[in-house]
Amino acid sequence: VAKRVDPSGPTSPGNAGLGPLADPDTVLQVLRHLALHWAPQPPQRKHMRHHVRSRLSVAHGFAGVLAALGEGPAAELADEGGESWVVENVSAGGFGVVLPRHADGEWLRVGTLLAMQPEGGNGWIVGVARRVGQTAPGQVRVGIEILSKAPILTRFRRAGWDGHGVLLRGAAAHGGEVQ
Repeated sequence: VAKRVDPSGPTSPGNAGLGPLADPDTVLQVLRHLALHWAPQPPQRKHMRHHVRSRLSVAHGFAGVLAALGEGPAAELADEGGESWVVENVSAGGFGVVLPRHADGEWLRVGTLLAMQPEGGNGWIVGVARRVGQTAPGQVRVGIEILSKAPILTRFRRAGWDGHGVLLRGAAAHGGEVQ
């Protein structure tokens, strides 16, 4: 049986419901990721979790991160969601937190940028919400990936634009890369 090859390249199956813009390479990466994580033996965590019970001051969104790092008035930090969350576990890669479900928590979604300051600490950590789920009525659990333990507020200038941004310094173990 001969198979006809389309010279324009591979496409995703029409019945997959991915739309006409679905990039075959991206679809393949997602399928490989799902196969790995849905396997009978999913990959192990990279870092060991340690159970703790402490508080974490949190601001959300890019404006909240800027306010936490010192750009903008302190009142802006409160407006951007300055909250206190309870940390249940911690690892080298992130935090597991629990918080009461509240009406203004509509902003909390997977991918939300967070600025966090551990109780008793004087520096801020930048991370991103990777898991958000309600485990009991009135209770939300959030898995947070740490992006940088030493973020730097920086001023960027480009033709026609001048503003603040955040450099996310990596750990020395990872070559100290900056994002």
